[in-house]
Amino acid sequence: MELDTDLLSLRTFLVVCDEGSFAKAARKLWLSQPAISARIRCTDVSTNSYLNNRQPLYIVQHRSRPSGEVGEPQAYAGVGRSSIPQHDGRGMMQIIDADGHISERARGDEIRKYLPRGNARDALFPALDHLHTHFLRAPDDGSLGFGSPDAAEWVEFLDQTSIDWSVVYPTAGLAVGRIVAVDWAIVACRAYNNWLHEQYVNQTPRVKGMALLPVQDPQAAAAELQRAVKELGMLGAMLPSTGEGIKAHYGDRIYWPVYEEAEKLGCALAIHGGCHHHLGLDSFSTYYPVHALGHPFGVMIQCAAMLAHGIFERFPRLRAGFLEGGATWVPFFLDRMERSWHGHTQVDVHGEYIGPNPKEGAAQQFKRLVREGRLFVGFDIDDEGLGYAIQRGGRESFLFASDWPHEGFDAKTVRHEIDELLEREDLTDQDKEAIMASNASRFYSATPD
Repeated sequence: MELDTDLLSLRTFLVVCDEGSFAKAARKLWLSQPAISARIRCTDVSTNSYLNNRQPLYIVQHRSRPSGEVGEPQAYAGVGRSSIPQHDGRGMMQIIDADGHISERARGDEIRKYLPRGNARDALFPALDHLHTHFLRAPDDGSLGFGSPDAAEWVEFLDQTSIDWSVVYPTAGLAVGRIVAVDWAIVACRAYNNWLHEQYVNQTPRVKGMALLPVQDPQAAAAELQRAVKELGMLGAMLPSTGEGIKAHYGDRIYWPVYEEAEKLGCALAIHGGCHHHLGLDSFSTYYPVHALGHPFGVMIQCAAMLAHGIFERFPRLRAGFLEGGATWVPFFLDRMERSWHGHTQVDVHGEYIGPNPKEGAAQQFKRLVREGRLFVGFDIDDEGLGYAIQRGGRESFLFASDWPHEGFDAKTVRHEIDELLEREDLTDQDKEAIMASNASRFYSATPD
């Protein structure tokens, strides 16, 4: 079986070389472009080399300054491809990374100085869950692991991948929703936000931050959101999709103070997966299906909660993103929500409909919010069903995410996958420009009252 797999991967590599592009190879082999990419990666791993060393379709070389800030694009290299979206008339398309990560656990000493005296010995956040790390890894699983890049290393990554700027989320802090001690949640979020501002946001304009909020106390969360945006320059805040410290789903009225403050500030709120327990997967002893299902399950549940409990109607300027679940849950979600809504309409004690407007329905409600620039979805760059998800949900929704440095990615791999996406023929030029930059710009832009 292993030999058969290696031969398939090698044949795919040879066809790519012969055809000169992933798109043409995909047509010849009757495969999707992400499937071609997966086979090429298998060849790279089995040969312990990087056979498909492609040049980026267009590169923006930035001129670095001593402070780490970046000036205007200085030089361009690449090919003028009519299939590639153009930007600003200079042969360049802006790329914005809507979801990168920092690895704050390795920098605990820097963060702990912001904690109250006597608490510096404790870890800031609990473990993500009991599933993430305690399993035997194959010696040739291809994972590079990930370090703890500082601001300068982040800028270097952005230069190497020709990404204009990135919005970073935590790693250990994805478990902020698991904290059950309210006071600890408050000080932990303040400490993380102060450190993120000092070590990243204040070092370079190309690395932008999303704050953590103590969702255990919605009033305190609203106050911290205001401080993080107004004083620390954050673009908004992350809400964890799961956790024992979350008092209720995000459609509940207890979170109205957070949404009210986000509207006043005109900032983004992003529901981000990370903790995968209590989703029906707790007894799985094999991790990959936990990872595959945990991310979309968590954000889907919270998206359904906010839609079905009228959050977007009560707060008509609220912008929410649902990140790291991929794109392909969207068509499934639309079909299931629409069908169930028609079969189970519900009213309150006054006879008023609960959920979508009866003249609109669940699927059209979702699509309307996408068109209005109020609901966004992060996608994985190798999602085979991305084109269909865009067709069903609308191009205005989806956000490119590097996820660097998670999943063992490096700059070469990320740039390689960007180029593959830009060659995809199931996406239009308008699709590519929207999902690679303009959607992220709209989601994260500050529009205060």
